[in-house]
Amino acid sequence: MKTVYFYGDSNTDGYDPRGMFGGRYPDDACWTSIVQKKLSGSWLCTADGMNGREIPLRTSVAAELLAKRLADFPDLTLFAVMLGTNDVLDMGVPDADRICRRMEDFLSWLSGYFRAAGSATRTAVVIPPPIKISEPGGSTFTKAMEDLQELYRRLAAHEKILCIDSDAWGLDLAFDGVHLSEEGHRQFAEGMVRALEDMTE
Repeated sequence: MKTVYFYGDSNTDGYDPRGMFGGRYPDDACWTSIVQKKLSGSWLCTADGMNGREIPLRTSVAAELLAKRLADFPDLTLFAVMLGTNDVLDMGVPDADRICRRMEDFLSWLSGYFRAAGSATRTAVVIPPPIKISEPGGSTFTKAMEDLQELYRRLAAHEKILCIDSDAWGLDLAFDGVHLSEEGHRQFAEGMVRALEDMTE
């Protein structure tokens, strides 16, 4: 049985932006659960999504907590990280180059962690969904995410790690232009299933 650890933000957690105070889509509508159901005979999926999560710094509490969680998965097949959206949104003037450098440092930290643990775990960068905010100024974030997506592709190629490009899946977004809709979760799950199945061939 292969194992995958999905590490991400609210789009990994299944955040539903329709409620006044937020919430989650039904568990069986979240892409991580759909993937697990479709690949139950070959993959065991662990979802670690958190609203607002940004790319951890190697010296941060977030990195320390992740290391403790990963200690419970000594035989992990794949660690798939999908982060960067909140990094874009939380910058007054989004800087895709700066965010990509932070991801590069995080990947270096991961590589060091797995090497020290004697683990053969593969790492994958999952290209985050686009940002399509219709409000004034939204185009700034849209463009920054487009730039970041391309930088991630180049980073994955340079580091010779797996790149799972969700931007190629035509994902449907919720009204806020940031979070996946329920249909978007279904589409994302279909794409991720194909990506994981390709790894088994």
